[in-house]
Amino acid sequence: MYRTQMDALPTGVRCPKKTNKGLCDLCLCWFLEGKPQQESIQHILFDCPYAAPGLNAHRAFILATCSTAGQRSILSMSKSTFIATFTGRIVFGSTVTEDDMYRAPPDIIAQFSAAVLDAMLSRRTRNATQGPHAPPLSFDPNPILSTATTLFTRAAKSAHFLADREEKRLSIMYHGWTPSPSPTDKWEAAWLESGAFCNTSTSRLTLRCRLPKQIEHIQGAFPSPRCLGEHSPNASNPAAPAPAGNGGGGGGLASTSANHQSASG
Repeated sequence: MYRTQMDALPTGVRCPKKTNKGLCDLCLCWFLEGKPQQESIQHILFDCPYAAPGLNAHRAFILATCSTAGQRSILSMSKSTFIATFTGRIVFGSTVTEDDMYRAPPDIIAQFSAAVLDAMLSRRTRNATQGPHAPPLSFDPNPILSTATTLFTRAAKSAHFLADREEKRLSIMYHGWTPSPSPTDKWEAAWLESGAFCNTSTSRLTLRCRLPKQIEHIQGAFPSPRCLGEHSPNASNPAAPAPAGNGGGGGGLASTSANHQSASG
C-alpha cells in the first residue's frame, strides 16, 4: 500500500518487463486490438476495464458495513461517482473525505484496502512476468475477490491474536485485572460488529467472512469483461485481432485523488 501511495510501483517508465514494457498486458492483448495502453497506478486500479473486481470488492465491503442510508446511496451510484467518492479508501485506506454513513472502524478499512491492493497488484505482476508465449493471462474476477477476503480474514485473526495476548499479559502483570473495555472487547467492536465477519462458534473463535467471493453475489456489481478466447492473441502475435472495446487513460495518482483483474488462475 505504501508503494502505491507513493506512486512507486514498477509501472510506466519504471517497468522492468522485457516485452510490452510500460503497457497494460490485459488491454494490449484483449481490449484494444493490440493498440498500446500506458500502464499507471490509476489505470491498474480505476481506468482499466479489468479493474472492476477491485472496485466490486470495495462495493461489497461498503454494502456490508455501512448504514442503511449508505447502502441506498451506493446502489444508486454510477461507476465514475463510486470512484470519485471512494478514491481515498481504495488507494490510501482512508475515509477522511467520506460521509459518515459509509464509514466503518478505520483499522478494518485500512486492512481491507490493503488486501484488495495486494490481490490486484499480484495479478498484474503475474501477468507481467508470463512473457509472450506463456499461458493465458489471468482475467477471471472471482479469484481476486476470494484472495482479498482470504487476506482480510487472516488480518482479522492476527488482530485477535494480538488483542488476546495483550489481555493475558495485563492479567498476569496486574493479578487478574484487565481494562474495561478489554483488548478483545475492542477487537469485537471493530471486527465483529462491523458486519464483515461473524463468529460461528460459541466455544472458540471461528471467523467467517460475510463478504461475497463471487462477483455474481455482489448487489449491483460493476460489469467485468471476460476474455473471449483461451489464449491471448496479441501476446504471441501483436498483429492478431482481439476483441474490441475501450481502454482507460493513463495518468498518475495526482489525477486520481482529485477525483485492474483478472484474478489468479
